[in-house]
Order: sequence, then C-alpha cells, then structure tokens
Amino acid sequence: MADRYKIYEQLGVGGVGSVYRAYDTQLKRWVAIKRLLSRKEASQESEESRDALRQEADSLASLRHPNIVTIFDVGSDDEGLFMVMELLDGDDLADVVKRGPLPYEDFRELACQTLEGLLAAHQHHFLHRDIKPENIKVDRLPGGRFQAKIIDFGLARMGLKARKQTEDVSGSVMGSVHYMAPEQLTREPVDERTDLYSLGCVFYEAVSGKKAFDGSTMTEVVDKHVKHQVVPVNLIAPHVPAWLGQWIDQMMAPRPSDRPASAQQAMENFRALERAAPTPPPPAPAKAEE
Repeated sequence: MADRYKIYEQLGVGGVGSVYRAYDTQLKRWVAIKRLLSRKEASQESEESRDALRQEADSLASLRHPNIVTIFDVGSDDEGLFMVMELLDGDDLADVVKRGPLPYEDFRELACQTLEGLLAAHQHHFLHRDIKPENIKVDRLPGGRFQAKIIDFGLARMGLKARKQTEDVSGSVMGSVHYMAPEQLTREPVDERTDLYSLGCVFYEAVSGKKAFDGSTMTEVVDKHVKHQVVPVNLIAPHVPAWLGQWIDQMMAPRPSDRPASAQQAMENFRALERAAPTPPPPAPAKAEE
C-alpha cells in the first residue's frame, strides 16, 4: 500500500474495520481506505473465510451507482486486506438532521436517491443490513441539488436468500438498534425488505427530527421495535402530510410481508401518492435556536 497510497489520518471505525484519509500518488487524488482485517484478525480467520471476504470485497467494487460510494480498488499488504474508496465531502445525514427536519424537496431527493441506491445493490444480490443516518452521506451540489450516497456496506453479505442476521464475535447482533428490523432483533431470516424497514426509520427521523423507536435502554428500544410501539410521524411532526406519514409507516411495518416488496415498489408507491396529493407539503419548521 505504501508504494501508492499515503495515509494521513483515521476518519473513523466502521462495522468491519478502520477508515483512513489517504492520497493516491499515482492518480493524484484523495481517497478513503478501509482496513477490512488487521494482520492479527487475518491470522485468526480460516483461509476459507479470508477468501470469502476478499471475494465479497471484489464484488462490492463492481457495484457502480451514483447513490452508493464508489470502491476504486481492493488490495492486500503485510497488514491485511483493504478497500480504496472515493472520499466524500459533506456531512452524514445524522449531523444534518440534528440541525432540524429536512425540507420536503430535500427529503424527496433523499428518499428517491437512497431507494435507487438500494435497488441497485439488491439487484446485485447485496443486502446492506446497517442502514442508518450515519451511513448516508449528503452534500449540496454546485447547482443546489441535494445529493445522498449510501456508505459502509461493511455488514453486507452476498445473496438475497433468506438468512439469519450476522452476529459479532461476542454474540451481539450487529447493526444499530434504533434502525434494525424486528426480524434482525429476533434472529429471524432477513431479506431486502429488512433494508427497507431500516430506511423507513431513517425517513421518519429525517422528516420529524425524532427517532421512530427510542428509549433509555437498548432493551427498551428493542421491545418497541418488536411490539411496534411507534408514534405516527404526523402526530409529532404535524407539517408532514398524511400520505407521506402513511408511506413511511408502511416502510416500517413490523411484518416483512406488509412492507413494499422491493425498493422499486417503494419508489412507485411514493410517486403515486405524491401525484395524488391535493397540495404541496408545507416547509419543515426551522429548528429553534439553542
């Protein structure tokens, strides 16, 4: 790696490994590098597991979509396996929502773009399984358009065939509990509708500024997901039109069979409801000064 990429700083730690800001000395551009396995971790994995991880990384690198972070290269060195990705400007959605709910036009872009990204991933047989505001990077393009990109497919696994949620080495369910579907929390099979549930939770928060499922303890949050104890978004955010609240509610349906069957169907439902809406949605209220 050192022959081509110069590491400058650590940007964060994701579900699989650490991420660094680096400079590609050959192509003269800034990139992000994710370490998938350290030397110690690689030594503890079987050769079959290491090969499977490399194969998955190579497959992810073939996934090209404007609403998914681009992977430029996959390589290995004395320290282990790494991926080279585009370095994204802007904030993550979590930081943006802290400043207040999204205006409708920005939310519309967020909804359509993230669904487009998930549709592309699902068509290539990838599940994300860790959709949350921190894993959606957003930016304002020079022309003023809101842009969203899904990042960190670190928990993704090949295959849409129903399978149980991955667990980490301590046996804990991987992912972020505020956005996890009931079937993830109860160790049931997951599929593409699991990603749609998580995205529905993100949408709820984007238009209201509040988490759909929250509590003082992890157990309380899990219980609310499983029992579907959620306040309709229209009650806590009256500016949200009824049709949009109903659409988000369907995304978060506790039973997968009650959710849209695919990201494509979710987009089609959104567009049909929007066309039938009597009036444009009012703007989101500004966040009060602290």
